[in-house]
Amino acid sequence: DEDPVSQDDNLGTFALSISSTGSMNYSSADGTIGNYTIGQAVNSTFNDTDTIIVNPLPAVPLISFDGSSIISVDNPDAMASYQWSLDGSQLVGETDPSLTVSTSGSYTVSVINAFGCAAVSAPVTVILSSIKDVAQLDWSVEELFPNPSSGRVTLNMNLDKAIEMEFIVLDPLGRKVWQTSEFLMAGSQQHQLNLEELSIGFYLLQVRSAAGQWTGKLVLNK
Repeated sequence: DEDPVSQDDNLGTFALSISSTGSMNYSSADGTIGNYTIGQAVNSTFNDTDTIIVNPLPAVPLISFDGSSIISVDNPDAMASYQWSLDGSQLVGETDPSLTVSTSGSYTVSVINAFGCAAVSAPVTVILSSIKDVAQLDWSVEELFPNPSSGRVTLNMNLDKAIEMEFIVLDPLGRKVWQTSEFLMAGSQQHQLNLEELSIGFYLLQVRSAAGQWTGKLVLNK
């Protein structure tokens, strides 16, 4: 304001071009001159914190089939809950660490710990023979020995006729780890299997023909 009489004359409204902060000169077409100062100030600040908790996953459950009718969790957690599935579909109400099976297929179990975190087991394949199949077999396995074994096992068998037989070894996850086929003559006989290439552990031995199968538990302890 260049008026010597007053420092607060109302000189009008002006449009200012502001591109930065600081003190700047001003002049208009009608001769008004002056300066103005542009500054910035922080009106308020805002700070906040949050806590993130990462809970541990449960141990992956290890499951095994007893060769008869029971699948169970080998490393159960008393604080966890379980859910069994068959061929990818949940079995309603089957929430215990063990399961009685009556249907062949691929079984898994999900475990959920106290934090709500989940883990799923590897599948175990179960192959069951019906009572009708067993009754109609024209052969039988009377004994498997020695059991535990160092790797060489013997089957006491009775065959009503000569037949092609298949011998399969499954690990606790239901994976086929050994297999052979042989044509056996009719009669009572001892049939030997050499499983020395397999590692120490629990296995299922399956004997199969076109009519059905027999399954037995086998422990290798070298």
